[in-house]
Amino acid sequence: SGVQPLYSTSIEVLTSPNPFNDKVTLQFSLLTDSKVELLVQDILGRTIINHSKQCNTGINNITLEAGEFNDGAKLYMYKLMVNGKLAYTGKLIKN
Repeated sequence: SGVQPLYSTSIEVLTSPNPFNDKVTLQFSLLTDSKVELLVQDILGRTIINHSKQCNTGINNITLEAGEFNDGAKLYMYKLMVNGKLAYTGKLIKN
């Protein structure tokens, strides 16, 4: 997508589609099995979505449904934490 990361270590996250209507998928690749936490926040820093799961080595996906974004905002920031450490920060835009 055309939205650039705000912070990234060695991980890359592809968001598709972004902007999104019904759902958005975040795809990322891990070098080892890891605990992944995805925090989605509104522009005031309030956590709207918090997903946590164990992911395997290789390509992984997290899909968020539009209904999870129930605060009426259009712009969100997300943080992808890997094993408790910040790995990537980006933007999500809801149509």
